[in-house]
This record gives sequence, structure tokens and C-alpha cells, in this order.
Amino acid sequence: MKESNSVSGETTVVSRHTVVLELPEPILGRKLAALNLLSGALDLVSPKEASALQNGASWSSGDKQRLVQGYAFDSPAAARTFWQQRQLEFAETYRQTPVQLLLAPTYACELACSYCYQRSYQQQGLMTPRQVDLALDAPVAAGRSKFVTIFGGEPLGPGRELRGIVKYILAAGANRGLETAIVTNGFRLAEWLDDLAGSKVKEIQVTLDGSREQHDSRRRTRAGEPTFDRIVHGIDLALAAGHTLNLRVVLDRANIDGLLDLTRLATEHGWLDLPAGRFKTQLGRNYELYDAYGCPADLFGLDTMYRTFVDLTETHPEIRRFHQPSFYGMREWLENGEMLIPRFDACPAAKHEWGFDMSGRVYGCTATLGQEGYSLGTYDPVWQLDAAAGDWQKRNIETIPGCQDCSQAPACGGGCGAIAHVQHGQVLAPDCKPVSAVMEQGLRFYFQALQKRIQEAKAS
Repeated sequence: MKESNSVSGETTVVSRHTVVLELPEPILGRKLAALNLLSGALDLVSPKEASALQNGASWSSGDKQRLVQGYAFDSPAAARTFWQQRQLEFAETYRQTPVQLLLAPTYACELACSYCYQRSYQQQGLMTPRQVDLALDAPVAAGRSKFVTIFGGEPLGPGRELRGIVKYILAAGANRGLETAIVTNGFRLAEWLDDLAGSKVKEIQVTLDGSREQHDSRRRTRAGEPTFDRIVHGIDLALAAGHTLNLRVVLDRANIDGLLDLTRLATEHGWLDLPAGRFKTQLGRNYELYDAYGCPADLFGLDTMYRTFVDLTETHPEIRRFHQPSFYGMREWLENGEMLIPRFDACPAAKHEWGFDMSGRVYGCTATLGQEGYSLGTYDPVWQLDAAAGDWQKRNIETIPGCQDCSQAPACGGGCGAIAHVQHGQVLAPDCKPVSAVMEQGLRFYFQALQKRIQEAKAS
């Protein structure tokens, strides 16, 4: 918190969580927007007002409205009370978030993706029915709802034994009233659909990395076969069978222009005409985690990826129909008039995400599942967490030293614990995100909608 004296002599505590964003064009004569990441207030401001909101200089009597919006407080106690109030709101949202049980029945995979972080995995074999039951009954939900995600490796691969254990997971989950999501490369999706029929499948996530040429250059089989056409056929059949599809694209400089091809493909196949709940898209970013990537010059920073994405949509507006990013809450502000509840913790590991594999070990998340040195304990033969689990479970922006004085912490949430561990050698360290830079790209992407909302509010 920063203190400043107003003209009336009263002490005002200025929120440290206000960021100033530059608009792509002026709105009502203003080129800057102030956004308080704790309260969610967003206002057009002059350079002088922006300085006051960030530094507390020259407050006028009219600035009392800032107290209501969370830009400032009339005492340190009021500032702390507001922080705690928002923290409680986040905690309640957290409690309502379903716990995800990640089951990796195998680490085998027919594909040899250029960016696969599991390429060095040595674990072999399959989970057993007993392990499935132990994982689904693990004491991690504490009265909260939960769902299952079948992960890998590749869970929808070949082989009678793998098919048997995946079907067992589906049945065991259904018997417990749990829905199941499936993360698959999609290569054999078409031939698995009969086995998935009648199961409580929440959604199926499949990856397509741009155009046919781009995708097949980076997601071929180990035997060198292309996979694009076969995956597209599987998606068509899965959608026709009534499944919900989540289409993921892993982006870097080598394939981001392929979003135009994907948009046109999705349009031609009618995917974009489906209800939003039936066909979803997500953008992933190719980055180095545990191993060095072969073409590091192709990798984006998060802000650069979104800037390139917005540039692409300005040249090819139809891509907007394929995907509309959140940009740390910009989309939600336009849809609901209020920013997302602040994220005091962006890392789900060992809190509402747990991973289980055939080794009998338990892990915290998708990024660490099966990774040597990241086990948090065992679930087979008995449930026993190691001391290492404690740091993951208490990780949030109040326990990470680098986050406690950061203006952007309520949006960043401390970032990814796995990345923090790789970069700093410990979990209780920040994985800093370029929040303001990404939000400015959101202002570019949603500028017309933002302009309309502000002008309507001004007129009312």
C-alpha cells in the first residue's frame, strides 16, 4: 500500500494493484485505462489521473469515488479488510471448483511430437483396476465435487489391455457418479467411439496444430505417418455422436498463421456452428519446461504470442469466430461488466488437481504427472503424502515472497508451480506473467465492444 495526503489533509491509502493500460485509440478523448486488479474497476483516465491512481499524488475531494471502486482506501485497516474480503470470495469460488483426478493408464504413445515433454519417460505397463479404484477414492476432495480426466501418454491407443483399463476407468467413475474427460491425440478416436458410447464422457480434448502441413510436420507417428486427416475424421464422428470436443492448438512462431487454416476447416466442417458448449477451442503455448526445445527461436513469450494472435485477427477477422481469449478477464468484463474474482492462486497442483499413474505414486498436476522428482507421495499400496506436498498446497500469492509486493499478483496468481520450480529450484517462487502486456492486447482485440460499453454507460 502507498500513502498520500489529500488536499483536505486526510490520509489516503492507494491500492498497489492498479495498472494503467494504453488503449489502441482514444475513447471519449482518453487514451489510458486504469484497471484495479483487486476490485475489477476499469475507468478511462488522463495521464494526471493515472499518476494519482498509481502514486497517490494530488487527490481532490471528488476522488472519494475512488474509495468505492477500490483504487484507494481511507485507512490501512480498510485496505486490509478489502483484501481479506476478496480473498474470501476467491476461497469460496475455489471450494466450488471441482477436483480433477488425473489418471494416466499408460505413458505409451504412437506419436512423436516435436515438443513432447514426456519423451524421456521410462515408466512402462498399465494401471490396474485396483489402482483405478484407489485413485478414484483418494482422500483429496474433502466434500467437494470431482471429475476424472484420462490422460497419458495416449489413453486411446491400440491394444486390448489398454482398452480394458480405460473402459474400467469409465465404468468405475460412472459408478461413483463422476463424469470423465479424455485427453487424446485423436489418432485412433474414430475406432474408440463405440467403446465410449453410453459412458459419462464430459468432453474429449484433441490437438490440431494448424494447417495439415504444419500439423503433420510436428505431430507424426513414430513410424512417420501423417495424422491430420485421421484426427479430423475422428473429430467429425465424435461430434456426430454427440460428444463435446475441446480443440487445442499448441502455438509457436512456426504455426500461428495456421489458425486461419484451422478456422476455415472448422467452418467447412460445421464445428463453429455448434453450440458453444459442444465445441470449444483453446490456445496453448509451446514452451520449454523440463527439456530444451530443438528450435528455441520458434518459441513465443506469452505477451508476444497474444500480440501476434491479435495482429493475425486484424488481417483475418474470421479467426475471431474460432477463438476469443480471456486476456486475464477482458472478455469477462465486457460480457458481465465485472472482472473475474482475483486469483490468489493460479496453480491447481495438489489442491484441485491430483495425478495418478501405474507406479503407485501421486502427483500434483498434468505438468508434473510421471515426472521424476515431482512425486508427492503414494496412493498404492497406501495413501501417504510426502513433506514436499505441503509447499504445493500452501502456494499462493501470500506465501510466494516475490508476489507479495507485485501490483499484478491478483491477476497472475503466482503462475505455474512447475515452471517456478524449474526456473528457481523451489515451488514457493513466482512464475511471473506479463499481465499488463497481455491485457493491452485484450483491449485491442475487444476494442469495439469496449468502446460501445463505455459510451452506453456514459449515455445512461
